[in-house]
Amino acid sequence: MESEDLITTDLSFEYMLSFLFGKKRFHGYSGHFSPRKWRQQIVLIFEVLERAVRETIRGDERHRQQIEKRCRAAVADLGRARSTGQVSVAAVEHLTYIAFLVIGEWPDNWNKSPNDAPRSKNWSLTHYRSLQYLRSYEQRVRQIISLADGEEFKRRLPSRNELYDQLHRTCKGNHRKFIAWFKREYGDIYLELE
Repeated sequence: MESEDLITTDLSFEYMLSFLFGKKRFHGYSGHFSPRKWRQQIVLIFEVLERAVRETIRGDERHRQQIEKRCRAAVADLGRARSTGQVSVAAVEHLTYIAFLVIGEWPDNWNKSPNDAPRSKNWSLTHYRSLQYLRSYEQRVRQIISLADGEEFKRRLPSRNELYDQLHRTCKGNHRKFIAWFKREYGDIYLELE
């Protein structure tokens, strides 16, 4: 192994892996990695990404399968990569495809001129689907309660415990009632969340 083929990662990469797989598994994981070790980490990311896609995307089976297929193709391509550069290029290529697929579809600007490609109309990826985030009442409540800890809303909202108390005691665990109460009491904040 030649030292110039090592890749160096910093603490942010360790943190990312810790959030994905647990801090006990990846504590102290920044530093220099050989192509084999680098490939192993990137393969893990694509494997968990495929699992997350399978568990999260609803309503468009074909679309979900396309993204899962791209994750599997990434793992296969990474298996053939022998240098840190090949691993990195394969990862960027496949993550770019997946990002655009999640948004809607892969753009096709192949025959566009350099002046035409950047135009907005060429970046609306809604020919087959439009991405819309839907939240259940329970998800909205979780989001609201999580805001109590953040700097932006800490002074404008009751504490997390007070919000939980409102949900469970006053609203008897009914998320819809909690949202109605929250809209009445904190309508301006609720509008910011929509």
